[in-house]
Amino acid sequence: MFRTRFEQDIAGEVTRIERTIAECFHAAGIVPSDIDAIFLTGGSTSVPAVYRACTGFSQAVRIVPGDRFGSVGLGLAIDAAARFA
Repeated sequence: MFRTRFEQDIAGEVTRIERTIAECFHAAGIVPSDIDAIFLTGGSTSVPAVYRACTGFSQAVRIVPGDRFGSVGLGLAIDAAARFA
């Protein structure tokens, strides 16, 4: 019950994720079958609907899990070091 309601509540955001992925493919001039692997990072990729949006375009793609909770902070730290060091 809660999962269904949650997925209904985030459906618009999930659609935007799917649209953005399609736009990226188009801008890069590639098709989904050109993708070998997807690197997932960020806590939101733990949400099943978001996970499906990010991986559902190909059943053959290899999923590479990242540090879902530490990678964003690490990326910010690397960016800060480059900007301010």
